[in-house]
Amino acid sequence: SEDDIAKVAFLQAGGLFEAELPALSAKLVALARSVARRERWSPRGDEGSCCGVGEGGALASSKQEVQVLTLRVAEYHEQGAPGPGLPDPHHYDMDSIVTLDVLLSTPGVDFEGGVVSTLEADGTLVAHPLCRGDALLFASHKFHCVSPVTSGERRVLVLELWLGPARRCPHRCASLAEGPCVLELGAATSAEANEEQTKKPKKRGRRGIKTPPAHDGEFGGSVAKRACSDACSGLPFRLGCAEHVPACHGKLPRLRLLWQPREMSSTLVRPGHARD
Repeated sequence: SEDDIAKVAFLQAGGLFEAELPALSAKLVALARSVARRERWSPRGDEGSCCGVGEGGALASSKQEVQVLTLRVAEYHEQGAPGPGLPDPHHYDMDSIVTLDVLLSTPGVDFEGGVVSTLEADGTLVAHPLCRGDALLFASHKFHCVSPVTSGERRVLVLELWLGPARRCPHRCASLAEGPCVLELGAATSAEANEEQTKKPKKRGRRGIKTPPAHDGEFGGSVAKRACSDACSGLPFRLGCAEHVPACHGKLPRLRLLWQPREMSSTLVRPGHARD
């Protein structure tokens, strides 16, 4: 997708990223898994663990569980000046576990501005200036934003890993269901149907081959939109953090969860508003 000043390419579509850059893909995925294990960013803990909370706020994760983190999306971004960056300080990557940003252009030479910042628990925005080739990794539920690009063109590679199946569809998939998502199936079905129609032109009175409607923007036609809405609902909430509450006053040990509804509301769920 693209507009006058920004372009986004979904490199995972059709397995392109892994096929064309297998070493880089494997290295970045391994790095994300390693950091997720070290920082305990997975939302589920070991059955036998004490449910410790890592620095990122999510439950401790086992080595085996982190290994199932798969590539959800690999996005190549270009944004020229004057570009808005990513202005929402409460932006986060819903349903993903780890986000990895790799800066592909040189600050101060190729562009000005475009600095990534994260919103911390005390309400402050912390900037993370990067050099070309630097990678920034963070828990995907962490609020983050990017300052406006004031000159030149900023280029960045963004990867997100999650607990769903590895995706090859041409968008940021929201379906955690096993198997290809509706857009990947739709593209394959359309290609096969078009090839079949080319070989065997339709005859009068013969039942024709039904093909999906032509794509209309990122999510395709109205039928594809309805199917995607049904199949790609994702999770109804995002998990902010979890903490182990020991047994006391006759109550059994339990987990206290900090969560936020899928639809952003004007009142954010903050520490002190946790749900048991």
